[in-house]
Amino acid sequence: MPAIDYLKAIRRKCLDCSGGVKAEVEKCPACHCPLYPYRQGNPQGSLPLEKTGGGHERH
Repeated sequence: MPAIDYLKAIRRKCLDCSGGVKAEVEKCPACHCPLYPYRQGNPQGSLPLEKTGGGHERH
């Protein structure tokens, strides 16, 4: 399966977790979620993991 398909699946999961609200995916507080680095469709998962603490961590 091409990487882009994986990224789309991850994006869909993140949207599901955030109640279907795209803005909530960007503000996701679940920084310990294994999908967190990929939530914006970044194939390298190189987003900074600066957020800490609080919030829900649904998978």
